[in-house]
Amino acid sequence: MTGDRARRQRFRSRDPRCPSLLNGKASLSGDMALRIEKAFGVRMETLMRMQSSFDIAETRKREGKIRLRRVPVWRHDISAVRLGTFV
Repeated sequence: MTGDRARRQRFRSRDPRCPSLLNGKASLSGDMALRIEKAFGVRMETLMRMQSSFDIAETRKREGKIRLRRVPVWRHDISAVRLGTFV
């Protein structure tokens, strides 16, 4: 077995979530991103940024379905919120 093929076989056999991830039925976790980095050399940070961008795009598609009122925040109240107190 070639080195690349052996790495793919080891990766596939160790984590049953891999098919769900590849079929788009599961999101990429930090653990899975690290496994992919170790198996294929693609940086975990790159993979997680890609997952985050995808999640943001998918949420933006549903943005119109989310209904709520904006909460007014006045400039002088922001410092109180940061300190954990409310005016």
